[in-house]
Amino acid sequence: MDVLNQSYRNSFEEKQSIQYEAGGFWSPEPYVVIQKNKFYEETNNTLEQYLVITEKNCDCYSIWNQLYSKETFIKEVEKSGLKLIDIFDDVCGKAFTGHGEGICGVFKKAE
Repeated sequence: MDVLNQSYRNSFEEKQSIQYEAGGFWSPEPYVVIQKNKFYEETNNTLEQYLVITEKNCDCYSIWNQLYSKETFIKEVEKSGLKLIDIFDDVCGKAFTGHGEGICGVFKKAE
């Protein structure tokens, strides 16, 4: 299981932007995308929100991320009855340093 580390906050940019695209990621037809990124200090969450407007539709996509420390990640998962086996900086198994943007934990069902 993997989550974002607290250090992800350093690269997260709060911003607002408006872009016109002839077609691409959000739609094969031309669209306007209004993006707003915000960090919520009180809950330690990031929000990347995209309003995608085409000639026929208007869709809103909200991508929420919770940021964790090693300790808060382990505590949260162990509340569900799992036990930590090992922890890494990423899903490829890089040794845990706490400096990466991710944290990957391997857990098993507690006996």
